[in-house]
Amino acid sequence: MGLYDIVHPPMPMMQVTLYGTKGTIISDFTDNEEGKVKIVFDKMAAKHPLEMTCPPETDTSVYGHGQTVIRYMQHFQQCLDQDLEPSPNVVDGAKSVAVGIAAWESILTGQPVKVFNDF
Repeated sequence: MGLYDIVHPPMPMMQVTLYGTKGTIISDFTDNEEGKVKIVFDKMAAKHPLEMTCPPETDTSVYGHGQTVIRYMQHFQQCLDQDLEPSPNVVDGAKSVAVGIAAWESILTGQPVKVFNDF
């Protein structure tokens, strides 16, 4: 016997949380709902998060990041047509890779690792 249904991801669908030595930032997004960014700075007297809400994308392309991909591709085409530097650029990409390398090294050594950011 089998039972089949649509599998729904836990909410929020997409979330990233960064924990640092001076604060924490949490960002989440779910299709057709508002996105939220919350920041807590450890040294502030009030520990209430600073919050920002982003309006939802509600058209039919939101599922599977459709609208996001469309924006990226339009920006990329504009850069090609007008010989513009894309955003994110090569330095932004290198910095992202450097964060991943530092995180991996930290996992392997069990120690904090300074991110190389001098590009």
